[in-house]
Amino acid sequence: LPRLAAPVALDGYQIVAVPADHAPAPAYTVRLRTTADHPELLVEGLEPPAAIQLLHLLARGVVAGERFAAGCRRTDLLPHVALAFNEVNAATDRLRAAALFHAPGGLTALHVT
Repeated sequence: LPRLAAPVALDGYQIVAVPADHAPAPAYTVRLRTTADHPELLVEGLEPPAAIQLLHLLARGVVAGERFAAGCRRTDLLPHVALAFNEVNAATDRLRAAALFHAPGGLTALHVT
């Protein structure tokens, strides 16, 4: 995880994207809880560049004070797209790098669809 240190220090978070040959290809944030007291964000099924772009948009908002909660639906973040935020079950299985920065059982995450 040394590669995470510099981007986390600069932005307050990092994005981890799993290659698209792993279906569904997940991408997620690391350190939003530490930086902004906000659940990590998970996107699945998008090509890595699109997932990374979406997560950067959302994470920058979180670092600036935006908050998303389980069950919320937003239509004001992307033109003509509604985003839903749902709680992730068994987050540590799907968010391995993020789990390393949280106490056992302390990782919370939202699945963005």
